[in-house]
Amino acid sequence: MDPVEITALYHRLSRNGATLTPSEYFCLLKYRRGADFQPLDPANRPSPFKQYHAAERVELPRELGAGASDAITALAGNGHPRKFAPVSLDLRALARLLHLCAGVTRSTARSSQRPRYFRAAMSAGNLHPLEVYVVCGPMDGLSAGVYHFAPLEFRLDRLRPTDEREFLAHACATVEDQRPMAGLVITGIPWRTAWKYGERGWRHLYWDAGAMVANLVAAAEGVSLRVRVLTGFVDDEVARLVGVDGVEEFPLVVVELGMGDPTTKAGDTPAPAPLRPAVGPLSSNPLVLPLVVGAQRAGVLDSPLAVRRWREMAEDGAAETKARQTVCPGGMTIDEAILRRGSTQLMRAEPVPPENSSTSEWRSSHETSSAISTVSAARLWTII
Repeated sequence: MDPVEITALYHRLSRNGATLTPSEYFCLLKYRRGADFQPLDPANRPSPFKQYHAAERVELPRELGAGASDAITALAGNGHPRKFAPVSLDLRALARLLHLCAGVTRSTARSSQRPRYFRAAMSAGNLHPLEVYVVCGPMDGLSAGVYHFAPLEFRLDRLRPTDEREFLAHACATVEDQRPMAGLVITGIPWRTAWKYGERGWRHLYWDAGAMVANLVAAAEGVSLRVRVLTGFVDDEVARLVGVDGVEEFPLVVVELGMGDPTTKAGDTPAPAPLRPAVGPLSSNPLVLPLVVGAQRAGVLDSPLAVRRWREMAEDGAAETKARQTVCPGGMTIDEAILRRGSTQLMRAEPVPPENSSTSEWRSSHETSSAISTVSAARLWTII
């Protein structure tokens, strides 16, 4: 089916609050191809954490420090004057960023139930269908390589021992730019959210990724670390790099951290060898929903040239701002604000002061428009 047609079909069959007509319902069943989908089946509940059985492990430091900016300053984008100057990234700084975007902040458990884990970033249904991978060169405390972040154990699992930043830059069509110190690849596992929401859960992957990236950008702003968010890349190459199949798990966004050395290689970059890691089961019978696969593949870019052309067509969402400089009540740092909110909300009875709401409302609308401007046409149509 044509990418536009499959995208339109997905949108129609998974729209919010939709009451499907009989023909639409049978169309949805046809695309499930006989899969026995039972929402919220406790016997088929996905694991909230991806487990690598034989990977080399790197424990992350738990004394993380904190960002220097207060929360309102970081959220308003009014960071330090050295904002775009080189800032070092070491294992401790990396651990802080990982914790504030994807870390486990607390858990609850009853004697008859499995523990419930809460994270630094919100997620629809508290299902947390995202994974984070680190692609880095050598830094203080960490060798070059490709790593998977294990939030529950708070460690990195090493998947590749080589510096693959050049290949990542090739896949992102950024080889002519300065090489970052590290790149974070955020992937989505659709079954983790489809277990509850069915095909509509594919939308939640991107919503949850937006919440995670918002935390990450704000946390980096708190220490004046340069960040660049890339939502266009050669999907299959990034998937190959981190060892996922592009169907049951696929890349959603790449986030560059810091500024490293200039890119030195030219021409084609050899593709890394395929990864076949030993990974724990997702659930007893994880389902692949073909309509989700079709919607995702409709937005895939297949070459660096396609990435550049797509990027040229996207609107520039990086306009200069005049956000008001305010002070966060109590001098709360961005780290404290992120961890206080976490993946659950506790509402305050008193209203937001006008001097704060004007900044936060602007920032929210600006970030939303900026993010939407970088989404491919097919994905944009389905996410809204």
